[in-house]
Amino acid sequence: MDYKTVENYLSILSNTYIISLLLPFHKNLTTELKKAKKIYFNDLGLRNSIINNFSPIDTRTDRGMLIENFIFNEIKSNFKDKINYWPTGKAEVDFVLHIENEIIPIEVKTQSKLKRGFFSFLKKYKPKRAIVFTEKEFGIKKINSTTIAFVPYYFI
Repeated sequence: MDYKTVENYLSILSNTYIISLLLPFHKNLTTELKKAKKIYFNDLGLRNSIINNFSPIDTRTDRGMLIENFIFNEIKSNFKDKINYWPTGKAEVDFVLHIENEIIPIEVKTQSKLKRGFFSFLKKYKPKRAIVFTEKEFGIKKINSTTIAFVPYYFI
């Protein structure tokens, strides 16, 4: 399938509210529009039906993707501000929320260990706040000048 056909299909799925496309975070808008988008289902039940998997979340091999998609849907429905993700080669920050003139990185972790991409983002952009959705960890930590809230994902 060629690139244009895929783009057309994605456009149809997006315009019929089946999926949402998330653009990467870049300071240059032209670069942001050209780079690869992430795809999220607006209805996780439809997603589960397509792959025919209704197993309990604890037994799923795609648990991390499901939780990330769930968090995205909640952020999108509760914040009308711009949302991106931040790609850094092999690592990334799941979401970058823009509220007024502030950027807030958001990570979704089924494991409690934060990865290189998140720390790179903190170092490069020095946000005041960040959020990490986890399975069990709850609390506040300070890394350099960033206050990070660790919140179990089921609290959203």
